[in-house]
Amino acid sequence: MNGAAVAAFRVFPDGGQPYVAELTSRLVLRWERTHHGKAADLLAGDDLGVWYRICWFEAQARRGYAGTLEDFEAAHDLLPLDEEDQAAGEGALDPTRPAPSTEQL
Repeated sequence: MNGAAVAAFRVFPDGGQPYVAELTSRLVLRWERTHHGKAADLLAGDDLGVWYRICWFEAQARRGYAGTLEDFEAAHDLLPLDEEDQAAGEGALDPTRPAPSTEQL
């Protein structure tokens, strides 16, 4: 993980290549300013909605994603990487590990 990243998620877009979203302090600060929230406090919790909003924001800022938050939520699965994963280099995608199922329940 980048030395400035405060959190990281493995993102699995439907029909696309998985990637690692690294949330740097600058990106989180921009998110806080535009969304009037405290991302640092929220990242510490298990609020899945916040994780999706921040990863959507990262996709817009770094990947040119133009869809709505609802589109992003409907077409992406997230897997948070904890500090142990990050320290062990788990941010790199393992091609032998299957992506999460996208079947509708």
